[in-house]
Amino acid sequence: MIKKTLVTLMFLVFVLGESPAQNNGDISKLEQVINIISKSYMDTINTRKLVDETIRILFERLDPHTVYRSKDEAKDDFLNRPAFHRGIGMDFRIFDDTMTVTGVIPRSPAEKAGLRPGTRIAFANGKHVSGSHLKYPEITDYLSRVYHSGDSIRLGVIKDKKVKTVAIQPDQIQNNSIESFYAVNDSCIYLKISFFNFNTGKEFTEAVKTFTKKQLKNIILDLRDNPGGILTACNEVCTHFFNDGIQIANMRSQSAEACKSLFAESGGLLTNSRICVLINELSASSSEIIAGAVQDWDRGIIIGRRSFGKGLVQQLFTLEDSSQIRITVSKIHTPSGRCIQKEYKTSGFNKYNGEIISRRLRGENTDKNKIPISEDATTFYTIKLHRKIYPELGIIPDVFVPEDTVSVPAFWQSWYTNRAIDNFILSDINKNRESYSKEFPNFKKFTELFTPTRKLEREIFEYCQKDTSDCQKISREEFEKFISPLYPADAEKAVLKQLKARYAYFLFGSTEWRKFLNLYDKDFNAALKLINDYEEYQNAFK
Repeated sequence: MIKKTLVTLMFLVFVLGESPAQNNGDISKLEQVINIISKSYMDTINTRKLVDETIRILFERLDPHTVYRSKDEAKDDFLNRPAFHRGIGMDFRIFDDTMTVTGVIPRSPAEKAGLRPGTRIAFANGKHVSGSHLKYPEITDYLSRVYHSGDSIRLGVIKDKKVKTVAIQPDQIQNNSIESFYAVNDSCIYLKISFFNFNTGKEFTEAVKTFTKKQLKNIILDLRDNPGGILTACNEVCTHFFNDGIQIANMRSQSAEACKSLFAESGGLLTNSRICVLINELSASSSEIIAGAVQDWDRGIIIGRRSFGKGLVQQLFTLEDSSQIRITVSKIHTPSGRCIQKEYKTSGFNKYNGEIISRRLRGENTDKNKIPISEDATTFYTIKLHRKIYPELGIIPDVFVPEDTVSVPAFWQSWYTNRAIDNFILSDINKNRESYSKEFPNFKKFTELFTPTRKLEREIFEYCQKDTSDCQKISREEFEKFISPLYPADAEKAVLKQLKARYAYFLFGSTEWRKFLNLYDKDFNAALKLINDYEEYQNAFK
């Protein structure tokens, strides 16, 4: 089976450019090598590992996005996420040796059963999931088996030191690709897409339909940090912005089957709306297709920083052992004809993957003049207004917004990354939920009245010092120096803003979390200022 897998792979690769006779000779030669190694090598070898490493080395001679995924890696690949999964609609984590709910999907069985962030669970169908030293993967595997059994699941919910049994019937849960959406004001909506899956188009349509016609006058579409995904999904989103028959993107390849174009269809709900699209250096692939189409047709304004520059389309092949290969089959060209794929060299993928860091080091993220536009670069033009645009650099925004360079100190980032901050907040909310509910009955009151105090900061310090994860430890003197006026004020402000945002998340949900972050977000506020002013919006096209 291993030999067959490798032969199949070699066929898929060599068939792209070699003659049939040469294909057969190369494959036969490879078979001979594998057979000789298997029979004659002096030591016992792990043939599966050898094959995996051979495949990876082979793919390094192609392009950065033609990749091999082992069976386990394929499970975690975001492109393999189904549109739906069976469950009850809750996220959880283990802290203080207790299974604790961290998020609940609106209108899900979990929400209907009264679960909410901070709910602690003692057992699931009689199996103790708290105080039993079970790890997160073990619990998720167990719950997955229960969900797919078709039976209801009985959870032991801990409240006031007592355990109450709650029965919940699992159902099909949508894997939401849209993180948040809300009306910013009476004439503008905000919508953030985290990735594109088979359900994104439907999600987008359902979200837009929740708003009034007046609110849909303007839309801020946030595609920052969006790695892309399913091409048909980005086309379904674009359909809402363009009239029927407008080209969204063109895929070019030496293979006739891989050559295709994406076109908007009829029925768009935002064809008369002003559009601002937010992008950054982690906006890639499908995100860049949307931004490219909006820019090329002069349909809206792109705001932020230069996108990643992934203009290669992959086709997925699943091998006999459930491992997968993603082979690049075509290049993406925007409606103007430019290719958005940034430069790469075979066998230089480390440099390619580190290019994002290079942008920051050379100052591109804070100075638009540092974008490496070559004097010899072919110039393309937008279709309606004939503005200059450039190929092979991803999408360069129409309005550049420099990166926020204020950062939190390393020790705090360690606490945040290792989830100690979130664990503290959940613990605090659990202990004081009633008082929080009374003092902050809604998100508006929360934003107006909640202010993290020095006392709260010191409590977090004490909590993180006891944390058993990989949190960075600092002395009390160091921490007191940080919260004293002697420390740079901007750094502590960034910490307090992050802290308040996480409280908003656990008290009110992901949409309110994003609302709070957007209050201080430079990209978002640049878009809001622009889209609310007709003259400024029109001037941005010049």
